[in-house]
Amino acid sequence: MALTIVLSRLLQKVNQDLFEAMESVDFVRTTMETWRQGGGDQNDSNDDEWENDDGVYSDANRLAQIANITLNMPRLVGRQTCRNNTAASTPSEYYKRAIWYPFLDCTLQSLQDKFSVTSADTAQVGSTGAICHAVLQLDRHC
Repeated sequence: MALTIVLSRLLQKVNQDLFEAMESVDFVRTTMETWRQGGGDQNDSNDDEWENDDGVYSDANRLAQIANITLNMPRLVGRQTCRNNTAASTPSEYYKRAIWYPFLDCTLQSLQDKFSVTSADTAQVGSTGAICHAVLQLDRHC
């Protein structure tokens, strides 16, 4: 996903500003939340990132055609509770509910855990503490 690659490279810069980094993380988080909001029965066909010409499912379908594989839904069973028995009418809808939404949920939760407001406050206090420590060290030497 190009969105997270850009964020990853941005966060690895040596001279990255904390507030600029948090704005980038917020942009990625809100974009992914918007993709996730497409998840009702009425909104399934309106999820552009999933089924548009350069969307996730379209890319997967193109790769499957190159490998001579057809994307089918697995058969659904009622008694096996350890299987992903998501009710769907099309393969696109099934894989969206079984793979795409859990992936988005996991990624959003990871972003929330790593870059929450509490983490930003802690980093700000840590950098302020480092500045105060450096100033005190300068005062002792002067």
